Formats: sequence, structure tokens, C-alpha cells
Amino acid sequence: MTWNLNNEISAEHSLTTRQLIVAPGYMIQFKINVGCGSAVNECSKEFHVRLEYKTNPMSTAWQLVREECFPTTVSQPDCTLFSYNEASIYEPMPGNVWKRVTIPIDFIEAETTQFRWYQRTVSTTHK
Repeated sequence: MTWNLNNEISAEHSLTTRQLIVAPGYMIQFKINVGCGSAVNECSKEFHVRLEYKTNPMSTAWQLVREECFPTTVSQPDCTLFSYNEASIYEPMPGNVWKRVTIPIDFIEAETTQFRWYQRTVSTTHK
């Protein structure tokens, strides 16, 4: 899927799955390529794509599938001591490179889980 930002100052795009049954031991795997087309030099973190989820279909609140965890972060219950996890936020990479992502989703157990890839940009420089 391609989201074209032709001269848009503000844009919001998303791709949402249908409701899925998710149980312990499951994972989500996908490939993603976040870029700015021919405007590679104009890419910035404002063009990132977030992978989010919700388990209540009536809710409008979405959460990141994975928060950033640092090895010394003990206060976060989803973090494992002495390990680093990147947040499920994907930033533009030069060179039109596809990245394969695999995330264990052991913490989700619901029959109504939805995932979405979400991008909201506010830019005055993208042309």
C-alpha cells in the first residue's frame, strides 16, 4: 500500500486489520518500507508509521504494540530486564529498503484484537 502525500500539509493514513483471535504464543510478522518517494532528503521522523492495537472493538483508544524498553528499565512491566526492545514506530529509511518485523504478542489475549499501521503527518516542507 502506498500513501501519497502530494503537497498535503496535514495527512492521516491507516491500515486496520479485521478483528482477530490472539492468544499466548502468537506473533505478528510483516514487512514495511517507510519512505518519502523522491523526496528522500526531506524525510524526517514526522513521517513515521506506528503499529498499534486494541482489544475492545468499541474503543477508540489504540496502544503501541511494543513500547521502547531499555536494559535498565525495571519500572515498566512489559520490559524484560537486561534486554532492549525498539518501540513499534517505524521511521523513514533512505534507499527504498524493506524491513521484516517480527514481534511476539504474548501479552495480548482477546478474540477481538485489531492491529493498525497509522501515520499522521503535519508538514509544510513536503512537496
